[in-house]
Amino acid sequence: MAHFLITIKKRSTFVYIKNNGKFIRSSSFNMQMLENLDLNKVIAMGYTATKKLGNSVVRNKSKRIM
Repeated sequence: MAHFLITIKKRSTFVYIKNNGKFIRSSSFNMQMLENLDLNKVIAMGYTATKKLGNSVVRNKSKRIM
């Protein structure tokens, strides 16, 4: 049972998930999820980092670690 992982890169996809999915808030990060059974074992993930985290170097590094 193989699952494939893709990265969400389009802003329109992030906005769609924000409007139609579930939102979980935490002290260190926020998670948005949208369950879609038509994806055929594909898991799509996307990362955003705000300026509250730090400058662009820190934000890019944190996204690479994730």
